[in-house]
Amino acid sequence: LSGFDRFVAGLPAGLQLFSLLKTNPDLLKLLSIILGAAPRLAATITRRPHILDALLDRAFFETSFKMDDFSNGLCATLKLATGFEDSLDRARIFTQEQKFLIGVRLLTGTLKADEAARAYTELAETVVVEIFENAKTVALDTDAAQKEISDSLVRIDALKWSLISGAKGDKSAPKMNKILMSRMSPIQIAEANRLAGEWIIDRQKRL
Repeated sequence: LSGFDRFVAGLPAGLQLFSLLKTNPDLLKLLSIILGAAPRLAATITRRPHILDALLDRAFFETSFKMDDFSNGLCATLKLATGFEDSLDRARIFTQEQKFLIGVRLLTGTLKADEAARAYTELAETVVVEIFENAKTVALDTDAAQKEISDSLVRIDALKWSLISGAKGDKSAPKMNKILMSRMSPIQIAEANRLAGEWIIDRQKRL
């Protein structure tokens, strides 16, 4: 019960949770499962309450997670980005939300463990590939860009491996990425994403 109190206290004031639960009793049962067994999933709802909309759709528990769907969804949100750094933030949020949805399906037994593992892998690969493509919008082949890159190899390499760790599921990577990127220029960030994307794509080809 105390967990539910903390969950409700963390929600935005404008969210009419109890009205939502009254009209959707199945959602109450699902939230009880999430709060009891997966507090990290509950924390995602607190940060992004709009994700409850997906849980209200009965078709959600019957659909499969496909790479094309991940790609289409991510491309749609990246088109709204105001710049490269904003695209990275949007990709991070998209990833967190999709991981939440996969986690809920796994928790409720509507997705098998091997299916969830494949979905997590395909999600990571999709995000890296799309960000890799997005990074190409930053010109890296000019003399000025190449000089900036050569002068920042240590930072670029650190971000590269942090991005790779995040793609592998390291929970601490997003925080480290944010710290590193706060001290880097768009060119440096784009180069790190390019290198991380190349590494992951090459690794996927070897599997």
